[in-house]
Amino acid sequence: MDLAISLGHNASAALIEKGIVSLAYEEERFSKIKSDSHWPTNAIAEIFKHKQPTRTEKNTLYISHWYDDFNFYKRGIHERIQKHFVPKEVSALLNEYAFKIVTLNENLTHHDAHAWSVLAFLKSNMKEDIPRIGYETLIFVADGFGNRGEVVSIYRANVYKSCKPEFQKINSVHGYNLSLGLMYQYATSFTGMKENEDEYKFLGYESHIETILSEEGIRILGSEASELRHQLIISPWMKQDLNTGFIDLDSLNLVKEMWYKKFDEILAKVSPYAEKDLKNDKEAMRIVIGYLIQLTIEVTMEQIIAKYEEETGIKNICVAGGIFYNVKLNNSIMRATQGKFCVVPLAGDQAGGIGVYYANNPEVLADEFFQGFENLCLGKRDLSPETLKDEYKVNVQTTPPFYFHIIDKKIQFIRKIVDELKKDTLVNVVHSQMEFGPRALCNTSTLALPTKENVELINTLNKRNTVMPMAPVMLRSHLDFFFEDEQYNKVIGSDKFMIITYDYRTSLLYDKYSGVMHKYPLKEVYSGRPQVVEDDSMSIIAEVLRKAWLELGYACLINTSYNVHGVPIVRSINDAYESYEFQQNILKDLKDVRQDKNILLVGNF
Repeated sequence: MDLAISLGHNASAALIEKGIVSLAYEEERFSKIKSDSHWPTNAIAEIFKHKQPTRTEKNTLYISHWYDDFNFYKRGIHERIQKHFVPKEVSALLNEYAFKIVTLNENLTHHDAHAWSVLAFLKSNMKEDIPRIGYETLIFVADGFGNRGEVVSIYRANVYKSCKPEFQKINSVHGYNLSLGLMYQYATSFTGMKENEDEYKFLGYESHIETILSEEGIRILGSEASELRHQLIISPWMKQDLNTGFIDLDSLNLVKEMWYKKFDEILAKVSPYAEKDLKNDKEAMRIVIGYLIQLTIEVTMEQIIAKYEEETGIKNICVAGGIFYNVKLNNSIMRATQGKFCVVPLAGDQAGGIGVYYANNPEVLADEFFQGFENLCLGKRDLSPETLKDEYKVNVQTTPPFYFHIIDKKIQFIRKIVDELKKDTLVNVVHSQMEFGPRALCNTSTLALPTKENVELINTLNKRNTVMPMAPVMLRSHLDFFFEDEQYNKVIGSDKFMIITYDYRTSLLYDKYSGVMHKYPLKEVYSGRPQVVEDDSMSIIAEVLRKAWLELGYACLINTSYNVHGVPIVRSINDAYESYEFQQNILKDLKDVRQDKNILLVGNF
């Protein structure tokens, strides 16, 4: 048995069988702690329910982490690691099932693991239009930090259809002060939001910059972003002193103080040109800081990538690491590059353990038809009515006060979704295997017609911030209806997972699709981050989309994760009901909204 374990925020465990990621869970789905960083006890236990290891087979734990000490598990466990790595539980795996531990080392770092994960994702999505002789690409990894303060790493690789990839590190940048990820993380807490949870909200805030700053204020903010880029690119790229402990907490705290001071200074410079009090108005502050850091992070990465494109002559780009959860950043890189573009949808640490596996087993990537890392609906779950709590069972009915249905046939499930969409209902769906990673892929989603009114209601019912639009889910044949082909023809695999935005055609009807359109700051251009479904797919969402086009005249639907704000995406039928009950209690107080506007459908098939 091969288990890939990723430590840190969004700790997770994945089962890999014959090179294919077959089962995977995040710990947060069981603990209900958003971005849970505890050792994935429950995730491992759930995998063992479906596949029990034995001592007679070869059992290996592939572990990715971000500690400075590569041999942390042998030298004795630092007290700060206790929640991330539980010695008693690991010892039980070693003793009871004879697991062997394979983790990182000087020649396979945290960033290297990320690079291998995007190689595997790229190989899983290679199509016939990519030459059989090979696909030469640059890989850029960037996050908060990895082992011994690595913050940006650059690689070149050649991915062949039927042999192991060629892989070489070109450069690795160390130093917390040079970390784009830490800049973004500390901007989040500086503006009163939660680190490692709320970073995405900046994309919603930044588009309102014109409502806060005058033209002169925006010009000054742009100048400050230019200075930050100079600091992050021109500053010496040097390795810091090697640390063999947990992480360098003193240096990390100094960098946090540095960014807080810098943000304060920048706010003071633009405050005379602001419509609101930037020091005391949190929303205005988030708009200004969001615009600043987005401009900084986009142009910094574009310049770093352009430098290596010019030096190597390689035009194809792959990216991995935490900062590439930023879907607009991925769009800017995609538009700037002349070749193909690929971002692994598990852009944060969840892909790390999987990358460690492939780095140690590169021969599995030699399979011409390798599909080991293509599907992310990887969490088996029991949605049968028998698992529903007794006090909830009385509400499984088709009449008010609850609109909660358990359906055991796919054809009836699809028909019910479409019929409710015709009535402009919000349809919460939970069926089949659960998604691995941060994106709901229509197995655990709220589906709706793509209007701004529906976005606002969904956010209200889930107590979410209203600054962000929602993602469109669409058939691949409808991409051209929304976007120019020069964008989506560049992208390999990533647009199936809402990890990149495309710019909408200017002719698109805003009123009809406003709920999935996000305005750029300072210009009349709108973007969307699609989940693209293949036309020949036999999935439930593919059939719903086909019927939505034929029967409703909509080329896409809203797809947003089914969860209340601050709570992980639902896993069980009881989670689904509890979220639905929460929504319905809010709906009761909305006098101008019909009470059957929001329903829950659970597919038990």
